Amino acid sequence: MLGLSIGDDHTLVLWNLSIGDCRTLPLPKEIGICGGVCGLGFDSRMDDYKVVSFCENQVLVFSMKRNLWRNLGELPYSIFYEGVPANGCLYWAASKTHKFADRILRLNLSDETFREVTPPFDPSISRPIWFQEEEEFIVVAELNLLLWGDSLCVFRQYDHTVGNEGGEGRKR
Repeated sequence: MLGLSIGDDHTLVLWNLSIGDCRTLPLPKEIGICGGVCGLGFDSRMDDYKVVSFCENQVLVFSMKRNLWRNLGELPYSIFYEGVPANGCLYWAASKTHKFADRILRLNLSDETFREVTPPFDPSISRPIWFQEEEEFIVVAELNLLLWGDSLCVFRQYDHTVGNEGGEGRKR
């Protein structure tokens, strides 16, 4: 089992929890500024682990086998949470127009291409909900992803904030 962490000194450390070993990865200057590591997955075609980072709208991919960062260019999405690895791809909850996740974005680790994936529910009844009236009431339904066994799972997370007479909100 592998894990990633960003140190206080802006180093990126890859941990192999199974054998208790770690490796410090070289960081391009973009990651040192942003600290935006957002995924770790395995490319079975190349027998290579890859680290993916989003900085501003740029996508950076590190190949463990080549010990090299590549810039894949711009991505017109906001990315939410860490990437979820499944079947040679990384998946993220993402958005093009909202401040909360409303779609699924997939990166194929072998050919390093992105594609939007249609959520497994009817978008007309599960679109994100956002309502705000004078800072008193907000309801957000946000798409989230997780790995369950070998399967990618998609679920909706609801956040309700209701204002009271004192002007402070409370969550339900």
